[in-house]
Amino acid sequence: MEPRILSIAIASWLTALGAIVFMRLLNGSIRTDGLLSTQLGGGVSPERVQLLIASLIAAAVYAADSLSNPPIAGEPLRDVPDALLTAMAGSQLVYLGGKMMRQIKSGDDK
Repeated sequence: MEPRILSIAIASWLTALGAIVFMRLLNGSIRTDGLLSTQLGGGVSPERVQLLIASLIAAAVYAADSLSNPPIAGEPLRDVPDALLTAMAGSQLVYLGGKMMRQIKSGDDK
């Protein structure tokens, strides 16, 4: 296949897949209740909330950067800025540290 046709086919496939997931989220086939809660008390986990927010912000920053500076011909995607990688690594560290502290506090060794 020609590269342009292949790009269109992949974009169409990903769009269809995204639409299916979105529709299933809307009609309840994919359950999202408890997504941000802990298993211990059922309350909202601050680590999960910050990780979700950081991930959404990072995706928006990368998308805005990619749209403002389109990739050079032949380059599939823009490189992820080092500052964004560092911020995401810090967010992951906060998430894992909070999870570890919660398990130590509860005495759970899972």
